[in-house]
Amino acid sequence: MKKILLGSLGLSALLLLSFLGYRGVNRQRKLSATEGTYQTMPAFEFFKLNGQKFTSSVIDNDLATVIIYFSPDCDHCQYEAKELVANKNRFKNTNILMISPATADQISAFYKNYHLDELPHADVLNDKEYKFSTYFGSIIFPTVLIYDKKGDLKKKYKGEVKIEAILNQAE
Repeated sequence: MKKILLGSLGLSALLLLSFLGYRGVNRQRKLSATEGTYQTMPAFEFFKLNGQKFTSSVIDNDLATVIIYFSPDCDHCQYEAKELVANKNRFKNTNILMISPATADQISAFYKNYHLDELPHADVLNDKEYKFSTYFGSIIFPTVLIYDKKGDLKKKYKGEVKIEAILNQAE
């Protein structure tokens, strides 16, 4: 009886480990497939704060593009916003898209509080359908992606990044 019980426990443990291994490999495969999708700027759709759709087709293709995924209550995101506005004259030739999954009211308050209206060629957008990671791969707050004029990814930063690093890639 003991042998049957030990055999059953061993078989159960083996099946559990196999299942967990399969799930891990499958998840990694899906992540790898997504990570490659943002090497060139994908076609995307987000929403302006007034609810109108904003698509990648309206971006000025004569300029480099900086995309920042943020949360209004993220300290690192607040730092990034302050630094962008403090260096607004250096971003005259750069599209800036700040995208957040927060509510439109929260994003609007952030926009006003950090004077993002002072940034040239800037749009603050709502990711209310939570599609950012589908378009641009894995994310944390903040995530910064920098695309050149041709729409090719130059750099992706996860987490807070110094403004000089963004400017060096965007210029």
